[in-house]
Amino acid sequence: MIRESAVTREEKLVIIDFEYCSYNYRGFDVANHFCEWMYDYTFDKYPKFSYNPAAMPSVEQQVSLSAIDVKQ
Repeated sequence: MIRESAVTREEKLVIIDFEYCSYNYRGFDVANHFCEWMYDYTFDKYPKFSYNPAAMPSVEQQVSLSAIDVKQ
């Protein structure tokens, strides 16, 4: 998206993450958040990410963090 009201060149281009821009089923974003814990996107070799299943939060962590989200 190009922002016409931008003052500087850096403000002109707006990146939109279409992965999260629409309605999803209940809990989709929460579940995806926990799945993202397993990925490292700073990996130098192809495919430029690494996957570590051991980094998945425990059920206790998931319940605890989900309870915090519900309270907010």
